[in-house]
Amino acid sequence: MTHGDDDGLILPPKVAPHQVSLVPIMRDEAGRGAIAGHCQEIGARLKAAGIRVHLDSTDARSADKIWASIKRGVPIRVEIGEREMQSGQVTMTRRDLGKAFQRAVSAHGLPGTIRMELDAMQAALLARSQAFMIGNIHDTGSISAVRDFFAAGQPGFARAPASVLQDPEMAGVRKEFAVTPRCLPFVDQGQSVILGRSY
Repeated sequence: MTHGDDDGLILPPKVAPHQVSLVPIMRDEAGRGAIAGHCQEIGARLKAAGIRVHLDSTDARSADKIWASIKRGVPIRVEIGEREMQSGQVTMTRRDLGKAFQRAVSAHGLPGTIRMELDAMQAALLARSQAFMIGNIHDTGSISAVRDFFAAGQPGFARAPASVLQDPEMAGVRKEFAVTPRCLPFVDQGQSVILGRSY
């Protein structure tokens, strides 16, 4: 999985069904109504700014709500309790950075802050996945080098001149290692081919 960690999925903001998870932190029944109303107001402002929001209004414990948001890969989690409500702030955490990024931000400017963080997260995830992909493509210059690459059991993909697809030995490599062509990269106008194992 390209976007994930030991805790589960990390959804890029552009494809996430919910970009923000609002998590009300209820300590006792006394403040429940006020916190719920405050969360609904913040959620409405975020939706008005074009941000896809999920308000977790279940009766689950706060820790369970937070864990559900993490597992689902929601890009940004916003926690709001009595302390946050009184201070005019919220506690915000980016899913890709976790607790290291957790910080208090102003509830007043939240839509702009969230939009900025969603854009930063999208760019960071794209850069990370591109670096991972490029780091797992290995150059080979001939059909024999392609065979050696897959015979060694190396992870990743082999990049070879597109002419290897016409080489008579390619049929044997395909059969022996379950290798298939994946793409002809645009960067060199299809002069090379990316080869990988079929699993």
